[in-house]
Amino acid sequence: MRNSNSLIGFRVDASDSIGFGHVVRCLALAEYMLDYGHDVVFITRDLDKVKRATGDRYTIMEIENDSADSILSKVHPRVMVIDLREGGEQLSEELISR
Repeated sequence: MRNSNSLIGFRVDASDSIGFGHVVRCLALAEYMLDYGHDVVFITRDLDKVKRATGDRYTIMEIENDSADSILSKVHPRVMVIDLREGGEQLSEELISR
């Protein structure tokens, strides 16, 4: 990864029960970001499922929980896209307060 000034984080999960739609949406945005010179990292609790959907083109980081501390201890993106079925609003508020 180049530096945090160009890093875009995508907080997304995928599973057999919730499906892969969240990842597919984020992939469309991630492709665009790569084309414009940004680095992209997918942040997930479902490493294998997200890796299966994204392939080897992206960095994927696994987290144990959705706390801002858990995410920010591993990566410091300039922008964070949050596409979660549940908990996205709370995570967004936590990250903004940092």
